[in-house]
Amino acid sequence: MKSRFFTVFSVGVLAACLAGCGAKDPDKEIKKFDEAKSRAEQTVAVNQAFARVLDAEIGAADAACERAKSIADSKAKAKAIRQAAGMLRGGTFQLLDDVKRKIQRAGDLSLRYTSKGATLTELATANQAAELARQAISHAEMVLRDGATDAAAAKAKLNEADAKLSAVIQSLEKLLRQMARTEKNVSATPRPPESSSTGKTTVTPPPAPVAQEWTCAYCGGKNKPATVKCVNCGAAKK
Repeated sequence: MKSRFFTVFSVGVLAACLAGCGAKDPDKEIKKFDEAKSRAEQTVAVNQAFARVLDAEIGAADAACERAKSIADSKAKAKAIRQAAGMLRGGTFQLLDDVKRKIQRAGDLSLRYTSKGATLTELATANQAAELARQAISHAEMVLRDGATDAAAAKAKLNEADAKLSAVIQSLEKLLRQMARTEKNVSATPRPPESSSTGKTTVTPPPAPVAQEWTCAYCGGKNKPATVKCVNCGAAKK
């Protein structure tokens, strides 16, 4: 028991030391910040409608990183630089990523559901769900196209688009789960007799009776079913 305790304690201490060593290396955090900034600038390039908002967030992250570099304590400096890099992954950057991901998800789910609808009722529901998905996706794409010039407007527009997409996604996922349960129940139900091409139910006839040997009424001899005269006495079969 004591040996196990010391083993767990030693592993914990080692992990803490390694984590602490990594956290105290500002140079590594600066490199990660530069990588995050490069990705953020690529995001700006493909989201020009939000360029002013995104550029402002990059500028704020840059300023935070520069302030962090002046901190004397290595651990505190590394932490502050890491937080500055986080600014390039959150805010409008995160909202844009969420909306684009949900546009793709809503489109995929809508296609799956409409392709599964078999009965007229299912097709009607599928078409209705597909229309709601189309409207949410169209609205989100309009938001991405129109953009915003300030952070507050960008947040409001992207959050609204995100909420509509999330509602559609939840609805489609629920409908797909219901359809999967229905299919499972149908597959477990015994099938009725198949119908012929005339529309009448095909009834399987009972098996033909097996012919029996017959006994001669005169001599009591046994004869095969196909014989019409007794093989012993020649009397006719009665």
